[in-house]
Amino acid sequence: MKKNIQYFVLLIITICTFPLYSQMPEWRFFRDRDGNAYYIDKNSKIYTSDKPESRFTVVSPDGIDYYLNHGIETVTFHPVEGLSLLKAILLLPEDTMRIRDAQKKASKKINEVKMVNGSRYDDWDKKASILLMRYENYIHIVDDEMRFNMRIPYFITVMKHRERIHVRYKYSGLSIGIYSDGADHKMNKRTGFDMLLAIDSESFPSKINTIAVLEENWRNNIGSDAFKRTVVLENDTRRLYEIRIETNILLSGYEAYIINENIGHMVRLICPSDRSIALKKDMNLILESFKTVNFTRNN
Repeated sequence: MKKNIQYFVLLIITICTFPLYSQMPEWRFFRDRDGNAYYIDKNSKIYTSDKPESRFTVVSPDGIDYYLNHGIETVTFHPVEGLSLLKAILLLPEDTMRIRDAQKKASKKINEVKMVNGSRYDDWDKKASILLMRYENYIHIVDDEMRFNMRIPYFITVMKHRERIHVRYKYSGLSIGIYSDGADHKMNKRTGFDMLLAIDSESFPSKINTIAVLEENWRNNIGSDAFKRTVVLENDTRRLYEIRIETNILLSGYEAYIINENIGHMVRLICPSDRSIALKKDMNLILESFKTVNFTRNN
């Protein structure tokens, strides 16, 4: 009964979102395995909203038809959101002909946008740098501007994204809520998180020489805090702390400082202290998955 009520509510929301589509007698309503709703006409053409549902959408093979068409629909009037979808499609594993076909269409549309808009495209491309994909039981997070990727074995919600850009400098801050029980927040409308992930990245005009320089810069930026830190790993490009705060709310987790040439990252992953033992293994795996890479922008 509960599932039927949820489905009915989602159906009403979809009809209100697509009022024109719902009046077409030869069109049928469809919902894919990712929970995305759209309409298909008698010629199998897919119709989605031309307005982005979210600034950050997780693209997956299960909903590839929706993500491709939604990206194509939105990129004209919402170029950053549309490009984020189309670029994410290009990063999915080429496991099936269906995915490869979607990638060809996504690449073609990106090249069309680039050709028509010239230098404006470069600005949109940089803003559409955070790409989210779900495959092989992980959420994959890629930032092709700040040059990192990582993976999370749970569903996530992007809570906040902040950017500051000056001449030859960029700051990007990403805050993410993680659901450790595996529940899909998109279908179950979860409100609480089991872990919080913060990724703060800075791109400087010149190379960062040492981890100590990067950490001192962050300490100057954020000031003092109440965390107690214990070093658990350190090398030339990475320093990892186990952290704990004992205030009114008990929190535990990890904090990493990572350098990649002229880019520095501060990655912090925390959870309630009473969950830290149960989540410790997964938290370590999440942080270990954070890799710095060099991306090219050739589509």
